[in-house]
Amino acid sequence: MRKIFFLFTLLFCTITFAQKSDTTLPDTEHLIRVWGLVKYKHPNVSRGGYDMDQEFLKAYTNVQKLNTKEELNTFLIQWIKQFDSSKRVVKKEEFKGNEDKRFKGNARFEWIDDDSYNAELKGILTALRDNANVGEYYLGLHSISGFLKIENERALPDFSNENESHRVLFLSSFWNTMRYANVNIYLTSTPWDEVLTTFIPLVKDKKGKDFEYLKDELSAALNDSHSDYTTSKYIIDNSKYYPVFRSELVNDSLVITSLQDKDIAQKENIALRDVIFSIDDVSVKEYIANKFTKYMSCSTPSYLKHYLKYLFPLVNDKQKLALGIKKVNGDIIKTEVSLFALEELGKLNNWAFLSKEDKFPIIPQGIGYYNLDKATPKSVKEIFKNFADKKAIILDLRNYPRGISESDVPKYLLPEKRRFLDLLEWSSPAYGEWGQKGAITMVADPFVTGNKNKNYYKGTVILLVDHNTASKSEFMAMAIQQAPHCVTIGNQTSGAVMNRMPVIVKDGTRIDFTSGGAFYPNDRAYSVQRNGIKIDHIVPEQATGYNSYSVIQYAVDWAKENVLK
Repeated sequence: MRKIFFLFTLLFCTITFAQKSDTTLPDTEHLIRVWGLVKYKHPNVSRGGYDMDQEFLKAYTNVQKLNTKEELNTFLIQWIKQFDSSKRVVKKEEFKGNEDKRFKGNARFEWIDDDSYNAELKGILTALRDNANVGEYYLGLHSISGFLKIENERALPDFSNENESHRVLFLSSFWNTMRYANVNIYLTSTPWDEVLTTFIPLVKDKKGKDFEYLKDELSAALNDSHSDYTTSKYIIDNSKYYPVFRSELVNDSLVITSLQDKDIAQKENIALRDVIFSIDDVSVKEYIANKFTKYMSCSTPSYLKHYLKYLFPLVNDKQKLALGIKKVNGDIIKTEVSLFALEELGKLNNWAFLSKEDKFPIIPQGIGYYNLDKATPKSVKEIFKNFADKKAIILDLRNYPRGISESDVPKYLLPEKRRFLDLLEWSSPAYGEWGQKGAITMVADPFVTGNKNKNYYKGTVILLVDHNTASKSEFMAMAIQQAPHCVTIGNQTSGAVMNRMPVIVKDGTRIDFTSGGAFYPNDRAYSVQRNGIKIDHIVPEQATGYNSYSVIQYAVDWAKENVLK
């Protein structure tokens, strides 16, 4: 009798398990994908007729109770149909305009063909996919600028990261917003569909501080230098103590470039030009990978240097770090350094700078050099007046000029107007379109620079860039590169050119992303997002024998050989 009972129990569990596992995708993933499609593509929902956060929470509770794909199909069909009405219906419509202007790289709807869905559900989902009768309650275009606008994304009033359904809603809302609004989402290192699959079990499992850290990982998955999550708990928790030195990441090492207190540094055997190769007995490369990379969103590897320049090294509650260092004379040492809270660090003011030790390159008579960091329209005018007879001008854009616009420099460099950027802009949920819309284009095209100018500078323009060339700086760089004789020298830029767009997420914080795609005219194969601007000559970086002015020296040497000969 006991054997019969055991066999019956085993058979029952096997059947139940088989029924629950009869769906190709996990039930939660089905709901997230269908909810996003309904939210952004349904003719009534996309006009804001429903509280879709509450609809998700109710549906999530019900989906957890489903056991078979038949139950799943029945539930999803009924759930979608509740939003239907005779007032606004699904309408299939061909794309209005030239088909070659439409961008379909983010229109990833293969999931609709999932084996879990029956013919009726597939038909409903396909009709929503192709629906052209879409409202702009959540996503739309500004009538003046033509840029994307995201409206009516709001926090969940009682959000708690201790509540599983709230956490899953957080993921669903953000993931779908990026799927349907972010034209650059096809560029992520991990395909965005895989991000969802990976994060669902993590979001279900992690709460409290672990969930807060997971949010940083989700932001980092965008691979977008504009997605520096300013309310990051990970950054806050790991920014308690700082060393008295600043450093630059060079290849897989850190070079000490400044000291905030020379006396403390000397006591702890730290000096300018020291090369740090290990931290707490692991390599710098491994330390950075474990401590930073997964939590920080960067379009390009070089942009991580921008973070580390200001934040390195972040530690939790530790006030000591063990460093492996290669000294200037070649000696290999280990030393322990102290770290200080910000208020303590602020009291230290006994500085030493590597840039003051290194000799600025001698600029030959036929070459001009100008750092654009503090430039103003007036100073730019003076520079081009003074440098008019130079055979080459070095323009240093390894910074973020705040006093000039993208047109202030090119107007002295171009003989006529030229387009410098081809825009990929959002056009409808999951689709993009080449070229900007909006009334402003009738007044002035923001991606055309220069004017008719017979007195333009006719020498060689040498443009310097690196990881500090970010966002607006990259935009300026692309405009300057339109000069008839422009050579770009340096290292990879940040790879985030277009406008920064904030999205309010369900806990009330915001995550930013780059709202448009930037390309060079006539080159849609090269995305500046994720790659940075095009560079003609990469300057090799070297930790041993590091020189603060190596990029400028390279530019001077290149000009001597190619321009002044």
